[in-house]
Amino acid sequence: NLSSPYKTSIVKIVPAALTEGDDAGKEVMELVNYKIKDNPDDFWLGSHEPEILGDLKPDNLVKLPECCNTVYEWVDWEKRYKGYTRPGKKCIINRKGVDSYLDSVISLDAERYSSWDVGRNPENDEYLWGGSSGPFDFYPNKRFDADVPDYPQ
Repeated sequence: NLSSPYKTSIVKIVPAALTEGDDAGKEVMELVNYKIKDNPDDFWLGSHEPEILGDLKPDNLVKLPECCNTVYEWVDWEKRYKGYTRPGKKCIINRKGVDSYLDSVISLDAERYSSWDVGRNPENDEYLWGGSSGPFDFYPNKRFDADVPDYPQ
C-alpha cells in the first residue's frame, strides 16, 4: 500500500568486514540506517517520484546507532545475500513502554527481497512484536538497473 509504507528510512551502503568469530575479516556490506527527522510522510513516494527527494537535505536525517546497522553477507552457493541486524542484542527499541532488541533476518537475491523484523525480550529472547506470520516478501515489478551507473573496478 503506497499510502502507508512498511519502512520510511534512508540507507547508506558501505563496505565492511566482520570483526568477530570464525569469519572475522570476511568482507561484507553494511547498511547504515537514517531516519527522516521532519515530515517523513512527505518522502514516502520518493522511490516512485524521485523529484520529491530534491527537498530532502542532510540536516533532515538522523543516523541511527551502529548497533542497528544491517550486515549483508554473500552466500555464493545460494546466489543470495544473507542479512541480519548486527549481533549483540544492542539495537534497543522501545514499543509501548517495553524495551526489546531488533532481530532482523533478511534474504536478497535477483528475484526477491525478504525481510523479517522481530522485537525480542533482551533477557530471554522471547518474541514481543513483529511479523508473526513470517517475513515480508517483495518481488520486483519494475527494474531500475539502468539507473545505476557502472563504476570501474
